[in-house]
Amino acid sequence: IAHTGLQNIKHLTLSDEERSQILREHDGRSLESYKQRLTELITRCRDLGIRVVLITQPALYGEGTDDVRGINLETVAIGDADGWAQWRLLQQYNAATTAIGSDLGVPVIAVAETMPKSTRYYYDFMHCTNDGAELLATLIEQELSPILRAWFPEFAKPTEE
Repeated sequence: IAHTGLQNIKHLTLSDEERSQILREHDGRSLESYKQRLTELITRCRDLGIRVVLITQPALYGEGTDDVRGINLETVAIGDADGWAQWRLLQQYNAATTAIGSDLGVPVIAVAETMPKSTRYYYDFMHCTNDGAELLATLIEQELSPILRAWFPEFAKPTEE
């Protein structure tokens, strides 16, 4: 897949005050609403006998420089924010996901922290290339397999030694 979402990248560098304002705006209603919706979704799933595993959201934007194209990932424009602010905002939602998982005893797979920030793995700022999908699946599988083995030992293949 070509890097269709990365053809005409615009750059933006916000001041510390502008970044703080973006984070404050989302820290209130939007983040609280997200927490309530996620908690309700988990409760509804459990009421229906569905086991839940949460996964944090990775993204290309954030800290550092892309190793393939040399893009400064902190200054890419993501809507009205720069990559640095947008990553901090996404980290707030990922932290909320992790906290809710902990509070409700739901496993959380934290791929946002382990997925490399490289256009080798993303064709735009959020969606994976084929190589990215393979890597993401591998990262999830490493954490998910032990969870499924514990939940459903009768279906687990013996581990190879």
